[in-house]
Order: sequence, then structure tokens, then C-alpha cells
Amino acid sequence: MAEKAYSTELSDETERPSLSGSDLERERRSGIRAAQKEARREHRAHLEIGVRFHLQTEAGIDIVGARARNISLGGMFIETDRPAPFRKALVLELALPGIAELARIECTVRWTSPEGMGVQFGVMGARETHGLVKLLEP
Repeated sequence: MAEKAYSTELSDETERPSLSGSDLERERRSGIRAAQKEARREHRAHLEIGVRFHLQTEAGIDIVGARARNISLGGMFIETDRPAPFRKALVLELALPGIAELARIECTVRWTSPEGMGVQFGVMGARETHGLVKLLEP
């Protein structure tokens, strides 16, 4: 038996509801909240651990010590008074369970604030992934 193909795309003939300005804004906010919830499907641990990263400055490379909070398998918030610029690629160094030396995790700055920055982890090795999973266990 052949399967039916279904489309969720709206065609030009599809009747679209008319929304006022305030309704459009409410729908936009609802979509943003839904996207934020979707982006945070991973378990997040509200821990505080020490991390450091290398930051390029005019004088050279500084090793910046900071505190990691709100950690998940996808990324973390780093509390620092020296956040790296948006989209900056960094290498974090941190202690993880089961790894004798400091783990090095490549990441990208996704947002910054006066309190710090949010980073998204890049591709990690099995040891780093296992260490993060152990760190996040309840």
C-alpha cells in the first residue's frame, strides 16, 4: 500500500488569518518562547565550576579564569567580567569527572551580557562527552 505524502507548507491559495499589530506581536513572542523552550531540551545543571579560556588581546593572549554556570551537553553560561565577542571561537579548559588532565572543549560565543557569555559546544571527543554526562548526573 502506498503511503500518502502530507505537506505542512502553505500554498499561495491557502487562506491566511488576518492579524492586528498586537496579535502579530503576541504571536511573535509566543514563537520566540517556543523556540527557547525547544533549544533547551537538554538537561541543564545549575552548578558552579571553574573554567578558563584563552582570549586574544592587543598585547597577546590572556588566559582568563571564570566560573561556569547553567551547564548542559550543548553549552554553558560563563560568568566573567571579560566576555569574548559574539561568534568568537574559544577553547575552554575545565576539570571533568573521569579525566585526569584538564578537558579542552571547543566552543563558540552565542551571546554576551555584562555578567558573562553563553557558549555553544563544538564537536567533542568521547572522553569529554562522557565527562560532561557524569558532571550533569543528578
